[in-house]
Amino acid sequence: MNVELLDPARAVAEERPPPQSVRISLPAWHSLRLRLPVIISALITVVLATFLWVAYRQVESALLQAGGARAQGAADQLANLLAQSTQQRLGDLERAARSSAVRDFLQQPSDSASAAARQRLLALATPGQPAVELWDPAGQRLLTVAGPPAANGATPPELPAARLRSDAAVNAFQASHGVVFWDAVAEVPADPAGQPDASPSARRLGYVFSRRLSSSASGSEVISRLVGAGAVVAIGNQSGDVWTNLSKVIPAPPIDLHRTSVAEYRATDGQRRLGASSLIRGTPWAIWIEFPLNLIVAPARTFLARMLIFGLCFVVASAVLARTLSARITTPLHELTDAAEAIAAGKQAERVEIARRDEIGRLGAAFNTMATRVHVVQRELEERVQQRTARLAEAAAQLEQRIGEINETREELDRFFSLSLDLMGIAGADGRFRRVNRAWERTLGWTPAELTSTPFLEFVHPDERAATASETAKLAAGGMTVSFENRYRAKDGTYRWLSWSAVTAPERGLIYAAARDVTEQKRAAVELEQRAAELAAANQELEAFSYSVSHDLRAPLRHVTGFASLLQQSTRERLKDPETRHLQTIVDAE
Repeated sequence: MNVELLDPARAVAEERPPPQSVRISLPAWHSLRLRLPVIISALITVVLATFLWVAYRQVESALLQAGGARAQGAADQLANLLAQSTQQRLGDLERAARSSAVRDFLQQPSDSASAAARQRLLALATPGQPAVELWDPAGQRLLTVAGPPAANGATPPELPAARLRSDAAVNAFQASHGVVFWDAVAEVPADPAGQPDASPSARRLGYVFSRRLSSSASGSEVISRLVGAGAVVAIGNQSGDVWTNLSKVIPAPPIDLHRTSVAEYRATDGQRRLGASSLIRGTPWAIWIEFPLNLIVAPARTFLARMLIFGLCFVVASAVLARTLSARITTPLHELTDAAEAIAAGKQAERVEIARRDEIGRLGAAFNTMATRVHVVQRELEERVQQRTARLAEAAAQLEQRIGEINETREELDRFFSLSLDLMGIAGADGRFRRVNRAWERTLGWTPAELTSTPFLEFVHPDERAATASETAKLAAGGMTVSFENRYRAKDGTYRWLSWSAVTAPERGLIYAAARDVTEQKRAAVELEQRAAELAAANQELEAFSYSVSHDLRAPLRHVTGFASLLQQSTRERLKDPETRHLQTIVDAE
């Protein structure tokens, strides 16, 4: 039984006045006079920062789109210019190939024909570029016509020998010793009008071959200035094997070079770049123009920096305005708070002076009315608390006396429970003992802690567990056990027979049980049954022996009786009465 002593003051918690001195001193940060302008300023800052970030992202997105369009336009324009230049060069080669001077030389070589052909091919030669060559149909070089020397006196670099490739008029870029070049070939037809039925070899007299250098530092600078500051112009094969920035060989950009597109990538130096590619019509080449991403979005960052300065000024002005406006609201509330804390501390009801007609003024008037009523109710409540405290003190004295009596009764029951020679216990619905007496330890060796920490079915002999569980279920349903026996395991591993009597308390979910050790009685009964069985067996053996003796003696007796009867009949007249009577006695004894 758990008994709780009640504090008399707790019984009237609903009626007693507030405890004395409950004034709460909050840190300055928890004051609305500081928090309200800070919160308003923070909200304005968040909204303004969000607006600036969205505006910056929009401007940045627009600049990226404009930069991509700019790069694509420049790439398309350069691709068209290069396509026109290449087609013009190829047209010059084809016109030279169709000229009569070149064809006459290939048909009937002579010194005069060679001089005329050289004079015609000299118009194709360019200063500082490799020589123009005339080949026969097998690709053997017949004439080599070099242009005039370059203005700076530089000579064309040594390049690998050209190979005959008639599959394309303009070949892909090649690189040798850091120099990028490309080849153009024009067929020399046997008949300018063309003969559709003739074989390719019959229609062809030879080839006009021209090789052009693509590396030019001055050309790279001029094109970059034309495209824009910070621009990088690169040209190369669509296969991606040879690329140049018009001054040196460079790796191909990491984009899809087989289509015209705008792409963004991160360079090896970690800088992000935005560019556009364009295919050069009539060639296996592509052009790529790129800009540093920082250069493109620089206006957006300038815009963001300017807007941040404007936003900072706006936030400062908003904070000052929020402080001024919040002071008109929080100052009267602070006065109301001080007055409320004074009332909570048990001081005389104070009045607040708020000369306003808005909701705060109405709140002040209502507070003054409430404070007056609270003071009146407080006096009445104090009187009631004093009366109730006196009654509770009397009830507490009676309760303490009752508790003393209950404790004495409980001590008597505990003493009886501990001194009982029978095994007594209280079990719960969970199958565990809640409490046991010391007789268990004397009988089985288990301590109360060991018995209460383990389900009691684990101590029962396996052969009796099912019957014990069934009996426990019957008890839990409200039944009663008068005499039930099972075997309990002792701490030394042996089992002892216990005879149980138990009753349940369904409203509390408890089972009260008492057991008595009947092991010796069981052992005596077993011994008695064994003695009775031995005696029954001995009686059976004696009866069998008697039957055997009777059966063994019956045949000789019958012979004796028979012979005695024959002797009586044969000697009846000769024997005297005593002998005859003796023989009759033997015959009658059968």
